[in-house]
Amino acid sequence: MNKLLIKIRRLSFILQVTFVIAVLVLAVIYFGGEKVKQFEQQYLKEAVQEQMQLVFDTFVALNADQIISSDTTSLTQSVKSFTAINSDIIAISVLDANGEPLIKWGESSGADSKSVAIFNKPITKNNQLLGRVKMTRSLASSQKAIESHVRSVYFMFVLLICMSMVIVAVVICGLICQPVKRINSRFKAYLEGRDDDKEPLFYSKEFTLLNSSVDKLREVTVSRDLLKDEMEVRIHIQFELEKARLHAEHANSAKSDFLSFMTHEIRTPLTAIIGFSENLLDYNQSMEERLDAIHTVINSSNHLLQLINDVLDISKIEAGRLETEEIETEVVVLLKEVASIVRALIIHKDINFKVVCTKQVPQIVTTDPLRLKQILINVISNAIKFTEHGTVTLDLNYDAENNELSFKVIDTGVGMTSEQKENLFDAYGQADISTARQYGGTGLGLYLSKNLAQRLGGGIHVDSQQGVGTVFTIKVSAGRAGELITLEEKRLNEVVHSSVEKLDAKLSGKVLLADDVLENQKLIAHYVKDMGAEIDIASNGLEAVEMAEANVYDLILMDIRMPILDGIGAVRQLRAKGSKVPIVSLSANNMSEDQARYLSAGFNASVSKPIVRMAFKQLLVTYLKPAAAELGDEAPIYSSLIESEPDFIDIINMFLERLPLLIKNISDSFESGDWALLKEELHRVKGVAGNYGYNDLMQLVAKGEFVATSKDSAAFTALLVEIKAIEHRILLAVDHSSH
Repeated sequence: MNKLLIKIRRLSFILQVTFVIAVLVLAVIYFGGEKVKQFEQQYLKEAVQEQMQLVFDTFVALNADQIISSDTTSLTQSVKSFTAINSDIIAISVLDANGEPLIKWGESSGADSKSVAIFNKPITKNNQLLGRVKMTRSLASSQKAIESHVRSVYFMFVLLICMSMVIVAVVICGLICQPVKRINSRFKAYLEGRDDDKEPLFYSKEFTLLNSSVDKLREVTVSRDLLKDEMEVRIHIQFELEKARLHAEHANSAKSDFLSFMTHEIRTPLTAIIGFSENLLDYNQSMEERLDAIHTVINSSNHLLQLINDVLDISKIEAGRLETEEIETEVVVLLKEVASIVRALIIHKDINFKVVCTKQVPQIVTTDPLRLKQILINVISNAIKFTEHGTVTLDLNYDAENNELSFKVIDTGVGMTSEQKENLFDAYGQADISTARQYGGTGLGLYLSKNLAQRLGGGIHVDSQQGVGTVFTIKVSAGRAGELITLEEKRLNEVVHSSVEKLDAKLSGKVLLADDVLENQKLIAHYVKDMGAEIDIASNGLEAVEMAEANVYDLILMDIRMPILDGIGAVRQLRAKGSKVPIVSLSANNMSEDQARYLSAGFNASVSKPIVRMAFKQLLVTYLKPAAAELGDEAPIYSSLIESEPDFIDIINMFLERLPLLIKNISDSFESGDWALLKEELHRVKGVAGNYGYNDLMQLVAKGEFVATSKDSAAFTALLVEIKAIEHRILLAVDHSSH
């Protein structure tokens, strides 16, 4: 019922009025029809009684003698004739004076009492009871006539009332609905700020007064809206001012905190770089102390470079200019490179690091290996920073259904509360201010890692429990994944030594370097000469153009920012004059748009500053030719003392007899992994080789001492080949002398 009332309320006024009138009309028709029906039925009852009396009198008059004489045969024949004439009579029973039945015709016991009329009267003559007659008459035909009559009445009622409803609806619409709609239209126009100039016409005083009230209401509403707008403007201005004030205070506080953190983060590695560089000038330092100082300077420099790179990467992200690549990457190589870097971070901490991969993973994935390593190293470095002792685990899995690599970085560190996790991935934010003071850091690494992971088709999620540890889950898309393989834990955790690089093959060619910074000139010249090539140096672009025109070069290294003429201008001049020499740019500005600008100017490739030694050497290998084998590479090596001190010939021969054993001792101690014994054997050979005039061997063995101190197996393997080659040439001289 409530739902019906709700629906009725949603109707328009005219429909509501029509509905009410329709209900009333239906009620009138129904009750009126019932009254007519009752009247007709009462009339039928009285008429039937009169008709039955006449029929009874007629039947008695015709059959009185048969009833008196109890002539059932004649009486039966008479009843059949009588009922044939009066078809509505469905049953007749006649009793004698004693109540005994004389005849019974028809059946009325199963008939509905409302559909039949029963007439039961005695038969008397001269006040003497002759018998009794019971007649049953069907009322079906009469009721049908009544129902037909009632339907006709109903129809007339409905027709008349519908006509009345239409007339009433038209009158209501004209006198009520249209004025109401007109006033509503004016209300709507006023609320929407429109003018309604159409003059309304009303037929009643009440609607005219209501229309006037609308005009008054409009004036009040306009005044109120003006006041409201003014108040809203003032509140909005006040809100914006307060918001700006709070933002400024927060920004100023964040700026101060960030500058404080950055100052600490920059000064710390700079202090180490300056201090240990000065220590290298101390002549009293041992080889181990010098090597440790060198490693400290390198690690601090790399940390400082990483910090600067993070700031630059975040600025690229915020400017929407950070780009990623899709390169086929071997998973095991990437993991070993990450593990190598991480182990250098935990060398002075009581932490065990291991890589785990319990399920099959693709051998090759398509991703940006540089950015993926950046993410992993950032997250693992964060885990190491907050783990004093215990284990940091890198767990790799592959989700074939979603084609995702999943890296879990699990630590046993201090953990975090739920409140501390909220700001974990915010730029320049950390768990809290005490975290920054105790553990250091700028809060850039995780923010950058999350953005990079999203750009690689995944994301980062963190679960942590205070006092138990933290689990970072890093997911990235595997791209075009290769064949699934099983990675052995032993292979994943092989130590990759990279503190001292492998010796490179020598190159031949001539290089022109254009750079206005003296330190850069010295460093790059050292790299080029170390590879065996020649180098000329120009201090600006104009000088480089002049030298390139006057000499033949195999490669030109060109700084971008230089006085007099910059690198781009110099390259354009050289290309305009027809120069085909490969030219490589050297610049700290090396974003994709910068590289495109360099290439369009005429450069062949681009190298970022600061220069990474191995990447730079690879560049030289690309553009310079391998050095041809020099005459004398297989020539015998003689002692430099023989000509000046011929009396030393016997002592030198004694050394030469012992030389194979000395070299064998070096090889055996290296193969056994005894670095201390190896250094002793190298030091012993270095002394006697120098004393007996074999300077080439002395220099190689001295280099071997440095490599042994750094415990670089790969570098010493290559060096041992050269030592044995020198041994062969020295012994070759002995054979020549004997002949």
